[in-house]
Amino acid sequence: MTLVTEATALSRRSSSSFPPWRIVWEYGFRPLVPEPVRQAWRVLRGSNQPPWPVCTAVNAAFARRVGLAERARTLLGHGSGPVRSAREQHWHGLTSGLIPNALELADRAAAAFSLEPSYPFFDRRLMEFCLALPPEQKLHQGWTRVVMRRAMTNILPVEVQWRTTKANLSPNFKRRLFDCERGRLDEVILNDPQVIQEYVDLPALRAAYHRYLSQPTSDDDALAVYGAVTLALWLRRTGLTP
Repeated sequence: MTLVTEATALSRRSSSSFPPWRIVWEYGFRPLVPEPVRQAWRVLRGSNQPPWPVCTAVNAAFARRVGLAERARTLLGHGSGPVRSAREQHWHGLTSGLIPNALELADRAAAAFSLEPSYPFFDRRLMEFCLALPPEQKLHQGWTRVVMRRAMTNILPVEVQWRTTKANLSPNFKRRLFDCERGRLDEVILNDPQVIQEYVDLPALRAAYHRYLSQPTSDDDALAVYGAVTLALWLRRTGLTP
């Protein structure tokens, strides 16, 4: 019951918005449930939702034409179910494609200001070392990243070394998108959306945009708006318009 014990300790220390019972279930009990049992439970509940986030602003005809659902299943592969060990979770994180995508976006953003970012935590030797660590060096008595916390003794202030929170830059991104790019958003989504109409469900996108205007900190709506406008600008710049 080590997973359950550690998940319970994590729920007490975590500053996450998830309730403690959710953390204990997701990281303690759920990994212990066999996949056939989870599938049977989903059928009994009548849950037909796919195990990936669904963006309702994607044009349904386009999604069918390119086999979007099948692509998502292939990308997720066996990683769609809950992981059963800290090493398995770490490996899925390193190989999911999310990290390369994030680094490519960061590199492009930095290049626009003539900056060259560096990512010391993505040194291959360090990643291999961390992947080989035993699980108790990653999560111990509810403390995450415990090997790094211990390594920072007498280097960082104690309140920083053992903090349970972290910075979240997404509210600033979503607010600046609203404040600085409102004209561009209006122009693409409301006035001249033809360039993306083959790929985007325009009524759904406009509904998401109006929700975003009333609440600029909304995660899903901000990402839908940002993705659609970025696509439109890219299509115009490359000339790959329908």
